Amino acid sequence: MVKHSALLALLLFTPFLAATEVVTQIEKNTQGQWWVRYSTATPVQHLVFQRNPDDSRAKQWIAQSELFKIQVLDGVETVLRTDGQSFNEVSFRLPATYSPLPKEYAAFSPFSDGGMLLHSGRFFACAEHCGPELNSWTLTLKAPAGEKIIVAGKLYHNEVTWQEQDSGSKVYLGKAQPLAGPDFISLIDPALPQALQQQISSQLPVLMAWFTKHMGALDVRPALFASYSSTENGSYGHQGGTLPGQIFMHWYGRTAIEQLQPEAVFWFFAHEVAHLYQRQAGAIEPPQDAWIHEGAAEYLAGVASTEVQQNRQILQDKLTEAGKDCVVGLEKEHNYAKAAVANSQLHYSCGLLLNHAINMQLQKAKQPISLFRLWSLFNTTVQAGQSPQASVFLDVLQPYVTKDFWLQLSAFSSQDNFDAHAFMQQLQAENQRSL
Repeated sequence: MVKHSALLALLLFTPFLAATEVVTQIEKNTQGQWWVRYSTATPVQHLVFQRNPDDSRAKQWIAQSELFKIQVLDGVETVLRTDGQSFNEVSFRLPATYSPLPKEYAAFSPFSDGGMLLHSGRFFACAEHCGPELNSWTLTLKAPAGEKIIVAGKLYHNEVTWQEQDSGSKVYLGKAQPLAGPDFISLIDPALPQALQQQISSQLPVLMAWFTKHMGALDVRPALFASYSSTENGSYGHQGGTLPGQIFMHWYGRTAIEQLQPEAVFWFFAHEVAHLYQRQAGAIEPPQDAWIHEGAAEYLAGVASTEVQQNRQILQDKLTEAGKDCVVGLEKEHNYAKAAVANSQLHYSCGLLLNHAINMQLQKAKQPISLFRLWSLFNTTVQAGQSPQASVFLDVLQPYVTKDFWLQLSAFSSQDNFDAHAFMQQLQAENQRSL
């Protein structure tokens, strides 16, 4: 999961922002082509992108004028003129296809009927450089006649301008009419298998009710987007995620939907819904501490499989598999932070095993609590003004676990000399003995 975001109110402008920000206009024209135009009030030498998982913009975006190019400078994709002159406007034509990105949500998630889900964060740009003080972007989205736009759960026609922050949000443009239910608003691709559509429709309301019971009701009714796109090269897979008030899932390639297993789909749903209920406390930084929220989402998906689906074996099977994957992933590099940079899946495998161990400690505490209660306490602390960081999570956890275990967790992803491989071997062995 990528860091959470929040939409600001529409059309928020100040004199300072109007003078300094980069205004972004995204448009789908009547021919079905997608364009993005960036403009600034004063000329600049460079535009830089706020999120840079790879160099795919430089490879795929086509500048309207040969005077412009995207070049990677110090790991940041940068727009500049080839003649070195300053500029205050530049446009690119975009390939509106699904392209997986490392540790980032794809810019476009197509629907089979021609609709499109955009990730707004993919379009965030800054003048000259993106400093930590800048966390607000103005975007405009224009749609051809007959197509609607959904931003922050509201429906618009023709054009909408709004402000974004943090990691952005998912925005829909297309002709489909979303279904409004009591638990969430859904937009499900008609090309998805009927069995999957029924599974989404029947299981997600039950999951939402189950998580609400254990972690409290959400402040907003979330939107669900489930999309599918075909591929020409035989590739296939899926990606899912959550942003505040949004759950989104995309399958690509026929094989991805032909080989779906109901148990795996339920786990996938439960993991993403768990992130939704982690609320702002789930926005843990830095990246090496992602084992906390990803591992908790994995473990809670297992608890949901046990209690909602009455499948008691899947969690144990997942724990056994995760233990093996985690230990193997740490064999060559015993420092967890470094190993996780090369293999982000460790946040899921090691995280599942760690959260299982945490849950076992919580049950043995003098005053036992559940993992749900732990996250409720963590959320309360964050809402009171604390940052959603590993150190804060560990402070909340400390009264409920042994001193030795707490010290090991504290060192796990923060100390260079801590042997994460040996620690995870120990937890793996303890899990196997409990079978």
